[in-house]
Amino acid sequence: TASTGGTKIESTTQVKTASNHISYAHWTPIIYTITLNNQSATSAGTATAYYQYNTTKTVNGTLCYYYTTNTLTTCLTNGHTITKPTKTGYTFGGYYTGTNGNGTQYVDATGTIVNNLYQTTGNKTLYAKWTANTYTVKYDCNGGSNAPSSQTATYDSTFTVATNTCTKTGYTFNGWYDPTNVSWTSWTGKWKYVNGQYGITNNTLTLKAQWKANTYTLTFNANGGSVTTASKSVTYNSAVGDLPTPTRTGYTFTGWFTAASGGTQVTSDTIVKITEAQTLYAHWNPNSYTVTFVGNGGTMGSTTTK
Repeated sequence: TASTGGTKIESTTQVKTASNHISYAHWTPIIYTITLNNQSATSAGTATAYYQYNTTKTVNGTLCYYYTTNTLTTCLTNGHTITKPTKTGYTFGGYYTGTNGNGTQYVDATGTIVNNLYQTTGNKTLYAKWTANTYTVKYDCNGGSNAPSSQTATYDSTFTVATNTCTKTGYTFNGWYDPTNVSWTSWTGKWKYVNGQYGITNNTLTLKAQWKANTYTLTFNANGGSVTTASKSVTYNSAVGDLPTPTRTGYTFTGWFTAASGGTQVTSDTIVKITEAQTLYAHWNPNSYTVTFVGNGGTMGSTTTK
């Protein structure tokens, strides 16, 4: 019987007035449901929310636009913020009326409901937008030089580890290894790795080259004498180790050298820095001997030795 308040008139109400009268329609805003499709999230976050068309109210001191139940008794956080879903390897970009970020956005990347959704009509299903994270793969020659360029790996996409371009004098490349000592040499496949795995930090993985020291052959030239050991294998950047001792009648051995005459002496403590096979030459000093002259029954003016 009034635009607000008044008495409700129903089909069974008896007319008690003897004059014309006006009846006023009263309206209650409809409660709508928001269904949040998280598109295969790892953790779901808020799945459903509710609002009453174009209506807000204060609940426990919070101005509420959206609610956790259709009884409208409990607000979302701050009255308008959902709990965001999470998905391993992806960044949440909000909820939209279409999949893959198509249509109208009604929840932003922070989880806040936007664009006055409560002023629209009809139940709605919104779809999460996900963007695959990217990771930087760096290469460290680990004492060598000429590293491959850094690469970008995208979660859930195919990735191939770079072919080695590093070089290191005296060494052979022995593979790419991560900080947990797992080999990535020649690896290719779907990138399924995130921070905290395999030493990935701040979306960056650094792969270090491992090296194997080369071995080289030393050949022994007795240089006029004789030696029982013809050659031996030595390892780059390690001590030469045991060396044979040659013999030569009438001479004293003075060491192994890099040239038949002159050159640099090589001892068991010498650190190997050669990068190809090498011949070492024995050096000799002639021995000196004493000759004593005996008169044997005669006399000599002097005894001569030489």
